[in-house]
Amino acid sequence: MLCLAACGDPGEGPRVDGDASPQPVPSSDAGLPVDGGEPSEPEASTADTDAAVDAPTDSSAEAGPHGTTGYTGFDVGMNEWTAEFAPFQAFRMASGTRASEPRYCHLYTYWNITQSDPPGGDQTHTLSGLIQWMGTAESQCDEVLITFQGKQSAAESAPTTAQFETAFVAFLRLADAGQPLAAWNGKLSFTPWNEPNNQNPSGSGLTSPITPEQAAQYYLVAREHCAPAAGCRVAAGDFATNGATASDIEWNCADDNDPANTETHCANPSSENTTGAAPSYLDRYKNFIANSATQFALPASFRPEVLAYHPWQDVNDYIQSSQACSTYQNCVTRRLLQSLGGTWGGVELWDDEIGVGLQTSPAPSETTTQPCGAAFLVQLTNLSPRFTRVYFMTFAGGNGPLFDGATLRPAGVVLAARATSYGGAKCAPTGM
Repeated sequence: MLCLAACGDPGEGPRVDGDASPQPVPSSDAGLPVDGGEPSEPEASTADTDAAVDAPTDSSAEAGPHGTTGYTGFDVGMNEWTAEFAPFQAFRMASGTRASEPRYCHLYTYWNITQSDPPGGDQTHTLSGLIQWMGTAESQCDEVLITFQGKQSAAESAPTTAQFETAFVAFLRLADAGQPLAAWNGKLSFTPWNEPNNQNPSGSGLTSPITPEQAAQYYLVAREHCAPAAGCRVAAGDFATNGATASDIEWNCADDNDPANTETHCANPSSENTTGAAPSYLDRYKNFIANSATQFALPASFRPEVLAYHPWQDVNDYIQSSQACSTYQNCVTRRLLQSLGGTWGGVELWDDEIGVGLQTSPAPSETTTQPCGAAFLVQLTNLSPRFTRVYFMTFAGGNGPLFDGATLRPAGVVLAARATSYGGAKCAPTGM
């Protein structure tokens, strides 16, 4: 059973909503494609001043499955659909994964699914469908990452912090004795909101903005009720990176916890911010967490244990236009790492939604661009040992699967081996 005893006292009820109400940030995200070991202690420094990007790991030093090279220790999990369970297990076998190694699965559902169960939702977007999915997952997954989002309706706006807290605690209670998920014996982890920086039905599920300050409050209140000591984890962020959202992952403010930072001004611009640009979405999100943690029963020095993101921009650009990931300017993942130095340097990183060709049009070549893209994804994940998980979408079906029937495609072979290169074609330089 999932123990929630240390995840906050539900008897206290939600706090009176004291949201800061910052002005919404204008968004240009409409039309984005559908995205559908313990970390080290943070440094003692109180600022992220000129933090360096993690050096790429020497991926050739460790032999991988089937005698391949380039293997690193990141785990590959699956996303969303029950039809993915069987190919996910086949992929694990092809990877040489030991049965004792954890099986990570990921589902999406509505933020208030326990309070408002909409008719006609697909799979986990109804309460009965979610309960059924979890029942199937009992024999397929050791840990399920649950991501919340809006109902993809123009009538819905972002909930207040108090509303989100009430809904989140109600979801946790589904695992109590006598409740629908009481039989679940695995672990649960969460991201509070899917792509809060993507104001789009396929991202946040809302057509109104979620400010970085509001998104940070969703994270903090979830983390208050979901403590690692109780076997419960919450990943911060869950940011989109494709299209206009790529600029949200910028390191514009050098200090991650300077109260003098405002929504429009960095008190101390970073070395990458030579034009006096305003704080990015990520800057503002980090700054709110660093300065507000004590309001959520967390220590003043608190930083998230985990942060998640979706590297669609980097992977799609490589597949579609051979864009390398060589600098801060042309690679979102490098910008993310640059931004998460200093007191954020101990944060573990999850890539909790990515595919190789799922979003590209036309579909990538099975024998050239797709396996080259898979090797690019491995190299991208190898940029830092802080990346520990990749939740893949999709193993079978869709645009860019890893399987054709029961046959593993070249891209699947590359990812299963965690190989950093593909010998079946001349791949474009990756910059890594």
